[in-house]
Amino acid sequence: MTTGGGFPASMMLLTLYGGYQCTMWGYLCTMWGYLCTMWGYLCTMRDTCQKELQVEAENQEVEALSP
Repeated sequence: MTTGGGFPASMMLLTLYGGYQCTMWGYLCTMWGYLCTMWGYLCTMRDTCQKELQVEAENQEVEALSP
C-alpha cells in the first residue's frame, strides 16, 4: 500500500514514530537539564544557609564570652 506519491504507508508511520521519539527524547533532556539546574541551586542555598548559621553561632559564642 502506498500513499499518493508512491511513499509507502509503513515509511510514513515510521517517520511519524521517529518524530515522536525525537520529541520525547528532547523533552526528557530538557527536564533533566531543569532538574540538574534546580539541584545545583538547592545545593548552593544549603551551603549559604550553613555558612550563615555558622557565623551566627560564632557571634553568639563571642557575646557569651564577653563580660
